[in-house]
Amino acid sequence: MKVFITACVCLYLAGGIRAQAPGDAASTRTNPLAGQQQALEDGRKRFSETCAVCHGLHGEGGQGGEGQGPNLVTSGVVRRASDGELFGIVRNGVPKSAMPAFTLADEQIWQLVTYLRSLSLTAMWVRVPGDVENGRAIFFGKAECGSCHMIRGRGGFLGPDLTDVGATRRVDQLRDAILKTTNGASTSGDLYGDPLAGFRPLIITTEDGRRIEAIAKHWSNYSIQALDRTGKIHILRGDAVRRATFREKSWMPDDYGSRLSDNELQDLLAFLGRQSVRSPAASKTPE
Repeated sequence: MKVFITACVCLYLAGGIRAQAPGDAASTRTNPLAGQQQALEDGRKRFSETCAVCHGLHGEGGQGGEGQGPNLVTSGVVRRASDGELFGIVRNGVPKSAMPAFTLADEQIWQLVTYLRSLSLTAMWVRVPGDVENGRAIFFGKAECGSCHMIRGRGGFLGPDLTDVGATRRVDQLRDAILKTTNGASTSGDLYGDPLAGFRPLIITTEDGRRIEAIAKHWSNYSIQALDRTGKIHILRGDAVRRATFREKSWMPDDYGSRLSDNELQDLLAFLGRQSVRSPAASKTPE
């Protein structure tokens, strides 16, 4: 029954879009407030007051009396809908569903549409405020992100490549990745099911007592294939495996909340949000 209800509520927004007549002038309208930071903040506030009771404070869904508020963050329907279609859903509601119509002023609805876009789009499609060039300097300088992460061939080896991170992560995900780094390191060896697999941190102690910081790309009870900070590969077999010690935490620092000022953090987010193998201008709409 729970699976059936979940499938049904995921169709709410789709039903609202289909309910709009083809060629309806309203569905072709564009958001006059798109890209305006103030509209985004006003939309965020209005969402918390009007929509969060069913859709969750951050649009994560599953709230309301029957838990019927669809997830608006991961919704492909929201991502594919036009500005006018989203406007129509808020204004008119969704027939035969728990989504009511709202008698809000046009500007207030456009503010909500602006916020909805920020929820479902990855960072490259959002106008992230901040100084991109200063963010670049922070990435490769003060924050030392480049000592572990690589962007377009420049940087380190101990963390995932971030060349396309703006196209694959939302702004809130980027912020959380920087500030919420207390989770344990990945212990999975599934390179296809775990995005952090291949980055399990370990310390290798050489025969002469040197300690080498590295990540395990592959491992078993009998062998370890590791990569160190310089990009050198270490292959340990048999008794040599005992010279490697896995760490519970990743190599990523957990003090960025205090190391960086609010402005520096915002500049770093602006820089990361622009990292993509293609430009937003290369496509009319996000996929």
